[in-house]
Amino acid sequence: MILIRTKSNRLRINIIIFSVLYTMIFWSDVFANSITKENWLKHPDIIEVRKIFKDVNSLIEKKKLLLKKKDFEYCEPYQDTDRLLYLDPKTKNVRKYVFSGGSDDSARTIEAYYSPAGKIRFAYNRGAHATNVDFEYRIYFNKNSEIIWRVFKLTVGEKVTVEYAAHSMYENEIPYDPISDFETDNICPEIK
Repeated sequence: MILIRTKSNRLRINIIIFSVLYTMIFWSDVFANSITKENWLKHPDIIEVRKIFKDVNSLIEKKKLLLKKKDFEYCEPYQDTDRLLYLDPKTKNVRKYVFSGGSDDSARTIEAYYSPAGKIRFAYNRGAHATNVDFEYRIYFNKNSEIIWRVFKLTVGEKVTVEYAAHSMYENEIPYDPISDFETDNICPEIK
């Protein structure tokens, strides 16, 4: 095939070259910024979430957050027995919300961490069963409270299984609106 050099052909070729280069740059950037099981611990988005986690716990340790607490009697498996809400004293934004419950032979606790603006950035669900089974489920969120990474760790006796970005279980329990969740009635009586 012989290509006749005309202005329109050069324009077409330039458009094709530009399109190919743009696609290569765009997709390389997308993949470079993707979180993978190889890079997740060093990924900037995960590092940012871990900083929020550390900062919130430091504020709690220094008693710089307001604490609201509710305790409930145990009356039914997996109903909350404890709820803790940590608030920024100036903005009244939630920085951490913890709720826990269990049954006769197991227990679980969910901790959620929030940005200074009150957006969820990290949720940590951990539990244990009397049969020597433990689990940890960590969910990382971006600045828009969208899930960006998940890690699920299951320990049965001495055997540990870790899965990345695999499960969506427990996500119905994520407290996107922690104040409402904290105030929601529990079927078990509150201890006053």
